[in-house]
Amino acid sequence: MSRTARLTALPILLLALRAAPAAAQSSDRWYAVSIGGAHVGWSHESRAAIDSGIAVSTTLHIVINRLGHAVVIETVDRSVETVAGAFVSSETTTRLSEQATVTHAWLDGDSVRISTTAGGRTFSRAVAAGGALIGAAAAMRLTADTLRAPGDSVVFRTFLATLAAPATVTRTLAATDTITVAGRTLEARRVLERSAALPVAARTWIDAAGRLLTTAFDSPLGTMVSVLADSASAVPASAVAVLGDDQFSRTLVRTHLRIPQARRLAMLRLALRADSSLPWPDLEGPGQHVRSAAPGTLVLQITRRDPPAGSHPFPVAVTAETREFLAPNAYVQSDDSTLRALALRIVGPETDAWRATLALEHWVADSMHFDLGIAFAPSVEILQRRRGTCVAYATMLASLARALGIPSRVAFGYVYVNGIFGGHAWTEVRIGDGWYAADGAVVPYGAADAARLAFATGSLANGAADLTGAPGARLYNGLRARVLAYRVAGEPAVTVDTAAEPWTAAGDRYRNAALGVAFSKPAGYRWIELDDTWPSMAIAGATDAAGDTVRVLSEMRAPWEATEADAKQRAAAVNDRSAAALRIAGRAAWTAAGTGHALAALPFGSETLVIEGVGPAAAGLVRAVAESLRLAPGAADATGAPPRRAPPRSASR
Repeated sequence: MSRTARLTALPILLLALRAAPAAAQSSDRWYAVSIGGAHVGWSHESRAAIDSGIAVSTTLHIVINRLGHAVVIETVDRSVETVAGAFVSSETTTRLSEQATVTHAWLDGDSVRISTTAGGRTFSRAVAAGGALIGAAAAMRLTADTLRAPGDSVVFRTFLATLAAPATVTRTLAATDTITVAGRTLEARRVLERSAALPVAARTWIDAAGRLLTTAFDSPLGTMVSVLADSASAVPASAVAVLGDDQFSRTLVRTHLRIPQARRLAMLRLALRADSSLPWPDLEGPGQHVRSAAPGTLVLQITRRDPPAGSHPFPVAVTAETREFLAPNAYVQSDDSTLRALALRIVGPETDAWRATLALEHWVADSMHFDLGIAFAPSVEILQRRRGTCVAYATMLASLARALGIPSRVAFGYVYVNGIFGGHAWTEVRIGDGWYAADGAVVPYGAADAARLAFATGSLANGAADLTGAPGARLYNGLRARVLAYRVAGEPAVTVDTAAEPWTAAGDRYRNAALGVAFSKPAGYRWIELDDTWPSMAIAGATDAAGDTVRVLSEMRAPWEATEADAKQRAAAVNDRSAAALRIAGRAAWTAAGTGHALAALPFGSETLVIEGVGPAAAGLVRAVAESLRLAPGAADATGAPPRRAPPRSASR
């Protein structure tokens, strides 16, 4: 079964949880929210006097349509502070899936107690307050009273609901601007807000009384802006905003070279460039090493890490190093009895932690369904729905591993697929003293391949804040990459000539030296899809004036899917009956044809190479391209890595 990569911009969309500071100067205010100029939602803020002091309520509601799915992001926060401004408590309801998560925080001496309820379960923890905390209303009063002239700054500690943690915030008056808000031209003070706990700075405009007029911060999808408005303007009757493809494409990192056999990649060296002038975040980690760094440029080498030889029994003992990654939390509900029973059934009699992880990875890949509408969810909801983005796949795999007593965490970053690096999440498990990656969404051959780079890892004890609070998350926008060298497992390393063209289409002949693929188009046809990237799987295609089209694609295949059987199944899908055997480029292949559609498929290392024709001439087009196809010696040998088999799912432990 050929697979479409389950990567998504949704780890990036979670950064929208960085809500604007509460105005807290008026009893009721509405704001229209846009991203890149497209109206995506609204924010509502209110303030009220209560017996214990002041209550500030803020609601942020965003709906974005992506690839036919409505993605809903909503937070409702109610914070309480004393009349003097001291933080008392906060209750935040977050909706990133079909179920809501509620986080309640309150000051308890020198600590903040935090309880999170998700999927009918409540989990509690405590963190150090780190000093006196003030509330939202006090923070705005302090800002208005202190920031009078450009360069004035104020520093305070507060509880950030979006991070579910205390943080130090710095606000600086940058300038006084003339702005237009709700049809009025006003003088406004432009304030920059920064926190070490957040990867991006917010720009806030307030009036002379300290009332919030507008905020803006740079998200990967474009500048996110909240502007004061009336309720009718802030909450339009229509509307799920459809962001343009260009807004999402800016979060993708194209590579000038199409990397061969990415799921078997053992080493990758990248030259990275960032548009931001900010210092590089710490990218050192398991399998990642910074070879050189300078402002705006960095060379990163990524190496696939296999667990050490020998048996690694589980459950693993709880130690200071493993405690957080073995403990259940609101998102990784590894102590759920149904989930634990499932994990035991999947691994059967297996006693080695890594082989058990691979069995769990197999189950997640085969049992989950990709759904952009579920951005972030607890594992009990994921288990019920078996749907979600790559974040859900990673959460599910981490939960199953932790249920067996295997320390686990989730990694956020980029993964390479078909010419681009896209936002992604995967799972890491601790084997011995090291962390090793597995991925149920973009499935590697063995340990996770080197065609990925991590910006952040976390146990998910802080939920989405493990991503939104990571300095590396700012690299989801404005990052560029160039492949310097790579090595496919079992093959020699390749140093890339970055000055050379990665492919040529001279006359009727296409050649791609990195992939080891060459073929000809029919005479009179014109080339198309020569430089396509994910979600397209095309290497190249050709079409004529009548619309008859032929294309060559490289499709992913999971490690447990036998090479020849997958190619045969792929071909037979054309007519739902049978596929005929033939040989293409000296390799066993299969072909089938239906009305206006024909296809041939052959094993191509860890992928399946597909020749697809559409139109009345489809069968002849596929035959002609198949006869012209040549594969370089040793390029993606026919079998790739041997199929990996999971233990029987019905076995008992």
